[in-house]
Amino acid sequence: MVVDGTFNRTVDWSLVAVEVLPAVVGDSPDIAVTPGSHDFGSEVAGSGTASHTFVVTNQGTADLNVISVVLTGPDAAEFSIDAGGGTFLLTPGQTRDVDVSFAPATVGSKQATLRLASNDPNESPFDVGLAGTGVASPTPDVAILPLSHDYGDVVEGSR
Repeated sequence: MVVDGTFNRTVDWSLVAVEVLPAVVGDSPDIAVTPGSHDFGSEVAGSGTASHTFVVTNQGTADLNVISVVLTGPDAAEFSIDAGGGTFLLTPGQTRDVDVSFAPATVGSKQATLRLASNDPNESPFDVGLAGTGVASPTPDVAILPLSHDYGDVVEGSR
């Protein structure tokens, strides 16, 4: 049990790690983004596009100053921020939509991160996982039956 940053019970040696976050004194901003991750599914490489809106909320008691909204990761170029990016200020309880799209250029699994840097004292940067898959354009399967047809004798110029 942890109270005021000190242990008051026996130590459990099976404990692997403890994350110690700075104490937040007084009013502070608190960033939240919903959803916390998103899979855009499958889109045709080179022509398909899918979009999704993420909602950034200040759940804190002081103004949240978002200083950057960027895409990072191995396939960041396959995603784009269409609206709501840049720098912005959210008062407590205020929200802002950030629209992201996925337009794969090549076939395969794609992953990136939507990263928001802010003045939140213990969640900056705030990362949102992005995923999607570029698929090949389907090959049309056309069958015309019958392959030939006998119209019989047709007089030229007649209907």
